Parts: sequence; C-alpha cells; structure tokens
Amino acid sequence: MSTHKCPECGAVHERNTMSTANPRIIPRSRWTRTKSNAPAARSGSLVGVALHYPGSRGTIGTESEAQTAARLEGYRRQHVNGNGWKDIAYNVAVDQRGNVWTLRGVSKQSGANGTTSANRSRGAILLLIGNSESPSRAMIDGVLYAARLWDVRYPGIRYMNPHGKFVSTACPGSKVRALLNDGSTFYMATARKRWPNVK
Repeated sequence: MSTHKCPECGAVHERNTMSTANPRIIPRSRWTRTKSNAPAARSGSLVGVALHYPGSRGTIGTESEAQTAARLEGYRRQHVNGNGWKDIAYNVAVDQRGNVWTLRGVSKQSGANGTTSANRSRGAILLLIGNSESPSRAMIDGVLYAARLWDVRYPGIRYMNPHGKFVSTACPGSKVRALLNDGSTFYMATARKRWPNVK
C-alpha cells in the first residue's frame, strides 16, 4: 500500500494500489499435451477448497512461466506414472505473479486432499511456493479468485481449509497456515468481497 495526503483534511491515508484486473488464467494446454482423465466433480458434495503447497526447499516463486510449466508436467507424470492416479492431483495452481494455472480444472474432482471424502467435498488449490516463501499479494489475490471459480459454480461452497485438516501433514506450510488463521485472508467471504463479479 502507498500513501497520499488528503487535499481535504490534510491527513496522510493509505492508497489502495491493489489491481482491479482479473488474474490471468493459464490454460492446461500451456503446460501439458495430455487431457485430464479425472472424474467429474460431484456438485452436491462440494463445500469448499483445500490449500496445498509442494513442500519444496527454498524458493520457487522466481521461476519463469516455462519453468513452472515444466514443474507442473513433472508433477503430473509423478502422479500418473509414479502414483497411478488419473491425472495431476490438484485442480488449479497459483504462482507468485498471481497467475491461475488450470490443472485438472474446477469441473473435476480433486485427487490431492488425502481421503475420498475430502476429495469429493473440497477442490484443491496448489500454491507454487517453497518452504521459505510467503505468498505475495498477487498470489493471495489469485487464490481468492480461484476459490471463486468453485463458488460461482457449486452451491454450498463455504470453506477454505489447509490440506492438513484432512491428513497428518504440515501442508500448506507455516506461512500459509498463519494467513489461514488470521481471520481475514483466505476465507470465502474475503474471496467474494475481493472478486464480486467472477462468472
């Protein structure tokens, strides 16, 4: 936030410099040539989204888009060829620039949340940050926008939870967990207020 001096009262106020432009949606075709074989989401079962991170050491937020695309394809191959899953486990990813990457997509059931019931009831958003990184303002905006993609399609979306709510894991890391618990950052009410016109 920058500041400016009010011409009427002479006081110094914070200026809201938050972008009003929608985050950029990067299609699946930008990072893989494969089509998703994941099952369709069950609209009557969805009540929220779960936040994840890769658990990587150091920082990954400075990667180029080409490097991010290669990273996502690497995750997909591990999930499909190594784990035997239908597709990359997450529905979307958000990078530090605020770009929203289409992975399985919002219309598919998650494969990342650790249990069948959690996968049916929550979508999965992957925050592309390493262990030592905090989410940027652009990333937070992108996550809120991504959550709204579910919210406008599926009645009953209410929650944003850490992955660790469903299984014993530190995911999505201490820095994201702190923001989840701050009472204002990663909540559906915040997402609706920040991005009221998502379609």
